[in-house]
Amino acid sequence: MSGFIPDVNYLFMGDYVDRGYYSVESISLLICLKVRFKDRIFITRGNHESRSITMVYGFYDECLRKYGNPNVWSYFTDLFDFIPLSAIIN
Repeated sequence: MSGFIPDVNYLFMGDYVDRGYYSVESISLLICLKVRFKDRIFITRGNHESRSITMVYGFYDECLRKYGNPNVWSYFTDLFDFIPLSAIIN
């Protein structure tokens, strides 16, 4: 089942970062969609949305490469702390 966001609900199930060269852009778009469609977009946290994993698998390095300092990485990992670990589908 699929459709346009205002008409259907979407659940994104974690591991948004450490999957290529555009992790910052991917998570930024997802967060923007969540803010815009807060009652239609649902996200859960995967194991890659943690400080230790992002340090090892590249998200930290991507943030350093694109922004020149770890501040963006720190803001994202602080944000990840607020993403739920699970969702109930009924």
